Amino acid sequence: VYKRQVSTQSTGPKKSVLHMSSKTPLPPKSSVYSHIQKYAHAKDLRAWWELASTLIVLISLYFTSYYWALLLLMAGLKLRLFVIFHDLCHNSFFSKPSVNTVVGTIVAPFVWTPVCYWSKGHNYHHKISNNLDKKQYAQTSPWTLDEFLSQNKMTQLLYTLIYGKYTLWTITPFFYFIIFQRFVSRWYENVLQLIYFGVFCWCGMDYLKHLLLVDALGATFGFFLFHVQHTFPGAYKKRGDKWDYYENGMRGCSFLKLPAVLAYFTFGIEYHHIHHLNTLVPGYRLKECHDEANGLFDCVPIIPLSQALQTLPYSLYHEGKEMFISVYEIPNEAEEEARLNTINVATIKSSTRTAR
Repeated sequence: VYKRQVSTQSTGPKKSVLHMSSKTPLPPKSSVYSHIQKYAHAKDLRAWWELASTLIVLISLYFTSYYWALLLLMAGLKLRLFVIFHDLCHNSFFSKPSVNTVVGTIVAPFVWTPVCYWSKGHNYHHKISNNLDKKQYAQTSPWTLDEFLSQNKMTQLLYTLIYGKYTLWTITPFFYFIIFQRFVSRWYENVLQLIYFGVFCWCGMDYLKHLLLVDALGATFGFFLFHVQHTFPGAYKKRGDKWDYYENGMRGCSFLKLPAVLAYFTFGIEYHHIHHLNTLVPGYRLKECHDEANGLFDCVPIIPLSQALQTLPYSLYHEGKEMFISVYEIPNEAEEEARLNTINVATIKSSTRTAR
């Protein structure tokens, strides 16, 4: 349940933030897992239809005369294809792991992501997500404020360039998908990527520019999903023995509420709480699993799209205040801490004089 709340800092104007109530108790773990397990099976005919229809429409649009006017549609289809690829890497899209691997390797060049790197890194993310004792590099706000302040100036600058709001939503997605992932791919994956890229080069510069623009937009949409799935007010964050896999799935993963037309492109990944509790539920069954849960997911954070947009500046987690902040707000935070320390010192001195 969300409500508006006003937060004030001593050095800036009033601004609204989101506050989440976590009073709804967690349902019994056995009931939740028993329900989800009923949907943790692939339907191969459905899977082939979802994949083929997405690819056919996407490829056809590249060769229409109006492809520049269809830019957002094509970027949305690229996002949908990436979520399908994500399911292939989890071995949840088709019933046979070998089919998932082969098809995933074929689809990989379309989304500029290697199967080997994504399967290993992303599955690790599921094991340690929101555990503050573990590195959170699969998230868009991976460091706490204390971690950031403990680094040298050059490392802080690099972090700001990668995760700061001015670059996270412009150049970082393109750099990550198109460039960085070439260095973590296997040789044959880069060969397939080169063939894919070469086809558009052969078609002409106009097609190549269109390809890169569509993929840059699609990558940005993907980063938005990564971001809002774990970076929202009230998100579950714990250390050591206090961290719990089940509670993280229920309170540390959001349900992004989208209009039906947009939900087509996200392919069910907006039901991220279910996905984190069982990665074998394919994207085309997540909505069904959620809708038939009879209140089991009432405690899951629900984030409407309008409120999700307000989380875009977040890039650091302030562990002391249990809230996300922007990396560009750190000077304000530091001044606030200094002001509070000054007040505390003055209070102590005053108390000492009174005691005397």
